[in-house]
Amino acid sequence: MNPSAQHPGPMDYSRHLSLVEWYREINASAAQAKVIEAQARALGVEVTPLSIDTDDFSAWTESHDHALPPPDYDNAPPGIAGLLGDLRREKLLEFFLTLRLFPHLSQGTLLDVGCGAQPLFAERLAIPMGTKCWAVDPSLADRESDGRMNYLRGFVSEAEKIVPTADLITLHCSFEMFRPSEMSAVLALAQAKLRSGGMLLILPLYLAPQRTIYADAAAAPPEWSPEDDSDPDVLVGVHDFWGLDWTEWLPPKALNDRLVEPYPMLHFSLLRVMNSHDVTPASFLRFIGQWVKK
Repeated sequence: MNPSAQHPGPMDYSRHLSLVEWYREINASAAQAKVIEAQARALGVEVTPLSIDTDDFSAWTESHDHALPPPDYDNAPPGIAGLLGDLRREKLLEFFLTLRLFPHLSQGTLLDVGCGAQPLFAERLAIPMGTKCWAVDPSLADRESDGRMNYLRGFVSEAEKIVPTADLITLHCSFEMFRPSEMSAVLALAQAKLRSGGMLLILPLYLAPQRTIYADAAAAPPEWSPEDDSDPDVLVGVHDFWGLDWTEWLPPKALNDRLVEPYPMLHFSLLRVMNSHDVTPASFLRFIGQWVKK
């Protein structure tokens, strides 16, 4: 399908949400996660249950709370200040699970992709372990690379010719912000640059029963380009959207067609996180994407 032929201009938003309503909507219920899991299994996708050891997480947090700055309540959008503590705990949970899923990062090489202006996972957790790190993001602040901590301000599609082979590639709550071509570039990077046994972790991996695009309601709905491989089932405008212009929630079929089957050198498992609400009620961590280089 060529969506640019079907949609020469922007599509209309099907509905609008406030930022608070958006946070509630993406906090998928157990019933919604079960539907998505069933869709994935019907396609032959390997789904593996994952339960968080809450005692282990609590003990880890006590000694690693420095990995994140305190919540910035003064600059929070309206209605969001009360969520900031839970959102911070959610981010710590992402970091914790990354280190539990790939416990041999010390002395290895990390590519911290989509890390924003400051690569906190790389700088505050991986570097002290002895890991060699590369941060890749177009919004990185000006920093000097020193051989151990390296900064590449750019898109992931630009990284393959620059970054070294790696043991782990991480995306923490950022993959959904990538356009389809950049999503595919992440998988291409993993297939090209991971060592045998190396791992790509995307967490959360945001999934939905239908392909859903959330975009900035203050802007015109996004135009479709040839890189967009299918029309969205749902296009939602979000008000006060943290400056985001595009986030994409994939259904299992699109995940399998776009990000699993085209990459035969990567073994994919969809990890179903069973008890993230035991850590924080605001957790969005229902699924993790895990690709291992064969």
